[in-house]
Amino acid sequence: IVIADADSILTGGIYNTGTISSTTADAVDIRDVDSEITGTIDNTGTMTALDNVIENDGTIEAINNSGLMEGGDAGIYLASGSTLGSLVNSGTIKGTTYALFVDAGATVTDGITNTGVLDGPVALAGSTLNLNGNSARVTGAVTGTATSEVYVNGTFSSEDTFTVGHFEIASGGVFNMAHDVTILSDATFLNKGVLSVAAGDTVTIVDGPYVQEAGGTFRVNVTDDTTYGKLVVNGTATLPGNARIAVNVANPNFSFTTALTNGMADIISATTLNSDGTFSVTDNSVLFDFSAVKDDNTVDLTLAVAPIPDDDSVPAPSSGPAPQPAPTVGLVEAIVIAEGNTPATGAA
Repeated sequence: IVIADADSILTGGIYNTGTISSTTADAVDIRDVDSEITGTIDNTGTMTALDNVIENDGTIEAINNSGLMEGGDAGIYLASGSTLGSLVNSGTIKGTTYALFVDAGATVTDGITNTGVLDGPVALAGSTLNLNGNSARVTGAVTGTATSEVYVNGTFSSEDTFTVGHFEIASGGVFNMAHDVTILSDATFLNKGVLSVAAGDTVTIVDGPYVQEAGGTFRVNVTDDTTYGKLVVNGTATLPGNARIAVNVANPNFSFTTALTNGMADIISATTLNSDGTFSVTDNSVLFDFSAVKDDNTVDLTLAVAPIPDDDSVPAPSSGPAPQPAPTVGLVEAIVIAEGNTPATGAA
């Protein structure tokens, strides 16, 4: 499908529930900056192309994909000077070079929302990427300019690096950070939700700053005395008073030994750490209680054996069945007894 002439307008959009395939070039190609699709490109089927599934040099109102878009070059390519209203993906957008490429001169007015799979690298330029739901994936590196923004609104696990202007874990969001995140310019890595680092991983926020808000939590996953997650901030890390730290022990009944003496050093380390040294630490260990301490520009964990419950806290065993109340005496029987006589027994 080619919209080639200047000022060409396709009204009503493109709706695919079957298969659109190009073995020579792009599947959908808007070639002129003055060309336009006033409706939505809506794909619930399969779209494949030798080059790009969609190449936009003009204007597209919206792209919605819940099927498959697979290109030999890019899934979606937005050229310089082009405009896209919004991109919503709940299916798979795949490309050998890029799943999604936004040129620095292109505009995505209402941002990109992904609850599906962006299979390949993603170039955002100055766009906004929302990672929603609990199944969103991006399999390649995500890059952008200093004005690009990424928001983790659901549960998201990194599969490659991020280099963007601003990275934010929203309240209620969970970011399982397994790769480095580079923050461009003076923007911020902001944690309002949960930042989680797997046991044995050391991940870096490059050129920070990292800011953890009062409602945010740093989750450190722990396997044993020396295997735990670490966050390195190559810049300034700012923690609130009573900063929340959640310790998740893989085996809650694990018996720590050397960590009782040595602790777990540098779960957070920064070039400069702004913290008043107060922490609110929770853990799932049955046998040990965890605490956190500020040590210059680092945060360390300390352990203590969990107290054994007092005997008074254990309910006393029952001594037997409760005594039964004495039988009630009727009025006539009471008068007979008062006269010194024995009441008669009923017939068997």
